Amino acid sequence: MDMDARRRLDEIRSGSSQLENSVIDELLAGRVSRRQFIRTATLFGMSFGVAAAVLEACGGSSGSSGGKTHVTMFVFAGSHQGDVPKAVAQKYIASHPDVQIDFVESNTVIAYPKMIAAKKTTPNQNFVDFGIFNGSAVAQGGVDHLWDTINLDNVPNVQHVLPAYVAADKMSIGYQTTIMALAYSKKSPLGVPDSWTDMWNPKYRGKLSYLSDEWEPLVIAARLNGGDEKNIDPGFKIWAANAKNWKAFVQGNDQLENLLVSGDAWIAPYFDSIVHNWELANAPIGFSIPKEGGIAFPILMSIVSDLTPAQKKVCEDLINELLSPDNAGSYGDLTWAIPLVDNATLSAQMKAAPDLQLSLAQKAFQFDWTTIAQQETTWRARWNQEVVAKV
Repeated sequence: MDMDARRRLDEIRSGSSQLENSVIDELLAGRVSRRQFIRTATLFGMSFGVAAAVLEACGGSSGSSGGKTHVTMFVFAGSHQGDVPKAVAQKYIASHPDVQIDFVESNTVIAYPKMIAAKKTTPNQNFVDFGIFNGSAVAQGGVDHLWDTINLDNVPNVQHVLPAYVAADKMSIGYQTTIMALAYSKKSPLGVPDSWTDMWNPKYRGKLSYLSDEWEPLVIAARLNGGDEKNIDPGFKIWAANAKNWKAFVQGNDQLENLLVSGDAWIAPYFDSIVHNWELANAPIGFSIPKEGGIAFPILMSIVSDLTPAQKKVCEDLINELLSPDNAGSYGDLTWAIPLVDNATLSAQMKAAPDLQLSLAQKAFQFDWTTIAQQETTWRARWNQEVVAKV
């Protein structure tokens, strides 16, 4: 480090906290990689701009650590969602000792803004390099030019992925999906709902609930009444006329479960994997796939741009391994999701579960998350004025 770089670093350190300086010490001592430094320093409160200035002062490259090719993978936290990726990474490292793989376990609400901030301030120092993301994050990443194309020649297992879940631009590959359908209270006198249209049927006045600030009820209403994400007016027309069906817009799983258990709400669009856990706990809640089909909520694998060729190859190798029959089946079994490959190794439990059949994913509605992301602000204003105000 030359004198100018040392002076810049000293200036940064003089304005940094004790915790921030401790991670700078770890970087200088070579005990953390540059990527680990960014993640840890920002967790301690350092801005990406300051972290980038530290790295610039220290010099060095972004894609290697101690001579190793280094990649960081994003996985969702909890519910065994990191188990299979970590096992795949461990096996890969055993046969590729020149590779280092780290993980960020979080959710996209927290991680995605950090990914964008890193891309803007340190474009060669990604917050994560690839991972398993939900559809809305992948769509927003397309809008934000975050992703790189995946070389499908390096991912031969993609041939077994349902074609509808492989992006035409090759920027994402579907891995698993959970199905949104209709959760219902077994205390409802109306029995088992069998159509999305039940949500706006007058017989459910004051008995419908769902998460606030989510768009599935609006989009499915548009889809079933001659519209779609690019022609959303039919959906608004349905809900403006049937706003009184809403009992409450909730903030999380527990609130919705309580409404269904008590019978205060009779019906709610919700996720199979969550309702399954309620059923295991013997809650008086059921789950019904509408006759029109469920709504697919896939998780997809994408690679962030600006990697070295060696890094990108590691990411593609890992994606290919995750798509293998055993790994795809194991991930689905652990997380109660439908593997999106046609050759997954399925447990007896998965084979017997009617809501984990591949045919459901084939028939399910796939929403245009890119358009939803682009229209969200406009829709929010209309929803509050045309629907919420009438509840």
